[in-house]
Amino acid sequence: MTYFTTFSANAEVPFSSTDRPTAQTVLERIERGLLDYDADIIERGEGFLTFKVPIGERVVRYLRPRVGGWGPWWPFDFVSGGTLSVAAASNRISVSGDIRSSQWYIVPASAFAIVAGVVGPFHGAFARTLVGLLVGVTSTGSLLLLGKWQFQSWLHRVAGEASS
Repeated sequence: MTYFTTFSANAEVPFSSTDRPTAQTVLERIERGLLDYDADIIERGEGFLTFKVPIGERVVRYLRPRVGGWGPWWPFDFVSGGTLSVAAASNRISVSGDIRSSQWYIVPASAFAIVAGVVGPFHGAFARTLVGLLVGVTSTGSLLLLGKWQFQSWLHRVAGEASS
């Protein structure tokens, strides 16, 4: 079951030989980025940090009225926490993380499954249940991939900003 609840995220921070950021600088930039999006830093050590995203923050951001579209972009829709580590190499700094996904993706996936089962063009309880399950599993997988992509793109952006 950990396949559905964890994923890894990686980013490389290239730099020129004259402008070399330290691993600590990159870690501080990532920490500021996490705090900007209301994540809590649980533990910080030499070259790593552990964070969590409070469930209340995810629920409020998900349920608040979305005036003018989807609202502001937030990279933690499907992330509940994780550990990010930073390591320096000769010509780059590598950022890697073990990220835990939240169970929040089950809410929209369940809604899609129920609607597909009720509105489906099939007759009979078994066929509607099967269609609902298929739509639910497909939407869950899609939302998990979306959550991984959201966090990965945020991590690449923040790591890239740290090198400049």
